[in-house]
Amino acid sequence: MCKSLSLFAIALLLCFYSCKKDNGGKENPDKTNFSSLIIGKWRSTKEHIKIYTMGGTLAKDTTDTYGSNSLTLAWYEIYNKDGSAFVTTLPYQVQGVPGTKSDTTSFLTYSISGDQMKIYQEGEYSNTETILSLTASSMETEDTYTTQEADFRWNMPPNTPYNYISDISYVKQ
Repeated sequence: MCKSLSLFAIALLLCFYSCKKDNGGKENPDKTNFSSLIIGKWRSTKEHIKIYTMGGTLAKDTTDTYGSNSLTLAWYEIYNKDGSAFVTTLPYQVQGVPGTKSDTTSFLTYSISGDQMKIYQEGEYSNTETILSLTASSMETEDTYTTQEADFRWNMPPNTPYNYISDISYVKQ
């Protein structure tokens, strides 16, 4: 009986040891090379925003999907190896001017530790984003913050604090 119990315990341990945690198909579940994978130019493709009242009630849940021609909504984020970064508009044409133009809307610096990316604007700490997933071709980040600036499109009372959770998807260009 004791020998059977010992064999059962060993078999059970082997079963647990042989099982691997599924990483959901994500290429980099251990987050060790996010600093190198993020380098490059990323175009926003989707933003999912949830807005909560300070009491925790969901006030708004909306998703914007940006095609390659969504000039008014989509943007590029460009991350350089030296820790500098830029946010720019998609290229657009100006009537009567040959070629296209892009506007840089933010000059940033960043640092990554694990899945946390700290963003600095003009040398001052701005916010920390969580990198939800990052592969050689796609990225998803989450930003959580509190603000009183509600988007006018959502018919929400002004000067009222809300908690925002913004998940943004990108493709590498």
